[in-house]
Amino acid sequence: MKTKSRRKMMASDTPETPAGAGVCENCGAKLHGRYCSECGQDAVEAVVPLRVLAARGLAEVFSVDLRYPRTLKALALPGRLTSLYLSGHRVPYVPPLRLALSASVVLFVAIALRMPGGKAITANSGLFEDLGLLAREHAMAFTVAQLLVLPVFASLLKVGFGRIRPLYLSHLTFALHYHAAVTITAFAALLVSFVAPFELAAWLAFVLFLWMIGPYLVLALRRTYGAPWLKILLLWPVLAFGYVGMNLMVFGLIAGLAAFLRSLSG
Repeated sequence: MKTKSRRKMMASDTPETPAGAGVCENCGAKLHGRYCSECGQDAVEAVVPLRVLAARGLAEVFSVDLRYPRTLKALALPGRLTSLYLSGHRVPYVPPLRLALSASVVLFVAIALRMPGGKAITANSGLFEDLGLLAREHAMAFTVAQLLVLPVFASLLKVGFGRIRPLYLSHLTFALHYHAAVTITAFAALLVSFVAPFELAAWLAFVLFLWMIGPYLVLALRRTYGAPWLKILLLWPVLAFGYVGMNLMVFGLIAGLAAFLRSLSG
């Protein structure tokens, strides 16, 4: 009897065992699977032994990591990732906000490693060195500041294509995906600068920038919104220069902060 009871207790510790006997513990609805059809709560018991919790955590981490190659492959084709995501194919891909945020963090960390910078901002240090120091110490702040321009960019998309896709979240999804694509492209160019002359990497970055701000953006708009080519080409200058201008404003504020700190130290 004790052995049978012990086996029953061990079985209740496994991740596959629902917390309730066919009933959601949150809303009381009848369960037809692992997730409640009414409130969406996971039926797997939350209070479990540490070994089970660790196994779940590892499974979650690796399931997220495995989505990145598939996401990047779709992102390489202009507008494909956004079209798939908006059409309901969301589980196989990294969520838009997480993708844009992680791409920005990786880029600014790479910038911090690549750009020279002293241990402190001084009157004799150059602006390039100051930006390197600021990038190392405030990479997350730079990332958040850059992401703040995306809602404005999404608003421009909403004005231009609101009749085709009336929900603002659709345009924000496009903005996040496009920003992630631009950021990852910049990161790729930065990687080249580690193994090639800086001038070559700069030219590569310029060519990739023209591709991202020109053909890539136009093709992404066409695939996502399906608008006539004439409308897309007419709206493209506003969207392209709006995105670039807002990002330049952010970097201008960063450069101004570096100059201000240098003047204080002088």
